[in-house]
Amino acid sequence: MSIILIRLHFSLVLFGIFLLSLTSAKANSQLLALDTMRHEMTWFDKNDTIQFFPVCGTDGQTYLNTAEARFFGVNSWTEGRCNTYEEVLSFEPNTFWLEEITLNDVSNTSSSSPVGFSDYTNVVLEVFKNKENQFSYKSNAFDKKADSAVSIWIDFNKNGAFEKSELLGKENISAQEGNLSFQIPSTTETNLMTRMRIVCSTLKEDIVSRFIDKGEVEDYTIIIVE
Repeated sequence: MSIILIRLHFSLVLFGIFLLSLTSAKANSQLLALDTMRHEMTWFDKNDTIQFFPVCGTDGQTYLNTAEARFFGVNSWTEGRCNTYEEVLSFEPNTFWLEEITLNDVSNTSSSSPVGFSDYTNVVLEVFKNKENQFSYKSNAFDKKADSAVSIWIDFNKNGAFEKSELLGKENISAQEGNLSFQIPSTTETNLMTRMRIVCSTLKEDIVSRFIDKGEVEDYTIIIVE
């Protein structure tokens, strides 16, 4: 065998070892990310909610954290969710607002926002697919002599917008505390993680738009389970 062929053969062997090491490193990285996700979901199962640190991948998708992004092959991202949802601004945010919401025994206390929009998407709430979901709220709107209502929206198709078909319930506010139950459509994907929007506004506003006349909007992240 000539010296040229020997060197070529040796180079191919080294290249093969290099490829194997890359494949092994990628596999180990995916396993590590998978272990991280399993740990997070185990915590979620025990506590019904999970704090996470979302990142926006270069593919335009929002991931729970950097570990999940790496698991799906994304190696570059920016901190925070992808900017697909627009904030809703209120012309009169101090007219009335939500003071507390509870969804299936998990509560969040809030206060009025200077712009009428509060982003609580760093907390994941659990929503059930095969049974009635119980939602309750406290609001200051009952003593404002205003025709106000609370409505619940879920972006099932994850297109970054809330459409008329995604309105799950609406109730006129007549007391300091109120209750509202809703069901998830049976055709909804299990383990779907998406955004829920709660609107405290005037009765006439049925479609969530960029602006509302009076009131407040709060956004949450939900995961739909069996």
